Amino acid sequence: TAIKYDDGPIALRFPRGNGIGVSMDDQLKEIPIGSWEVLREGSDAVILTFGTTIKMALDAAEQLEKENISVKVVNARFIKPMDTAMLHDIFKNGKPILTIEEAMLQG
Repeated sequence: TAIKYDDGPIALRFPRGNGIGVSMDDQLKEIPIGSWEVLREGSDAVILTFGTTIKMALDAAEQLEKENISVKVVNARFIKPMDTAMLHDIFKNGKPILTIEEAMLQG
């Protein structure tokens, strides 16, 4: 995907060591820039996450399922541009939204 992008700078984030829970397909495929990915369907709430926090989000959704709370998990793999169509769909449902991210207070 990044190789084919020619409309300005692009950033790639590589985790140290191995990507947690990341499986590699036999064939690489182009991902539309700005597209998010639904990793788990759910109807009661939504978790937006990306990167190394995906496993934590999926584990949390699994635990909540045991409490009869159905949680959709979305991989917000592109921050800019953002998948505004999916974000709009998430907001219009009026369900609770939780973000899980690795953030620093400074920087």
